[in-house]
Amino acid sequence: MLRVSGYARLPSLRRRGRQVEEDALGLSQGTCHSHIDRVPPFVLVVDDDPTVKQTTCRFLTQAGYGCGGVGNAMAALTAIGAGPRPDVLVLDVRLPDLPGTELALRARDSHPGIPVIFVSAYTVELANLRTLAGVRWQFLSKPYTSDELVTAVSRFVPPPVTL
Repeated sequence: MLRVSGYARLPSLRRRGRQVEEDALGLSQGTCHSHIDRVPPFVLVVDDDPTVKQTTCRFLTQAGYGCGGVGNAMAALTAIGAGPRPDVLVLDVRLPDLPGTELALRARDSHPGIPVIFVSAYTVELANLRTLAGVRWQFLSKPYTSDELVTAVSRFVPPPVTL
């Protein structure tokens, strides 16, 4: 068994979504989570610019992360509520329907502890971010490189180990 980003990768079980009971595997000591469908770590990107969203996901998938993208805050809230909890959110500070800061607070309310990386070309937005009580966050200025993005994400969730 190989421990990957807080989850166990079991090479003999290849179907996504399959659940394995920790007790059945003799892992009841808390050495892994019981869901193996969360490897690799998943990042949800929320940006209204399709090019930024696609490029960000490309950077992350090249680094081994799972990635999905949506174009506005309401779609993000739907995705967060409907599927498995993302390991990290990458949010544009200025979204068309809701400020990224408000989205982060709503995500925190439904999923406490979810880390957020705010991205923006406007550094003045940093002042608004200081009011985010209870949100683990970091700011990344646009444009950012693949290395800058992966470094920021890996501060919250280590990159997956590749075999």
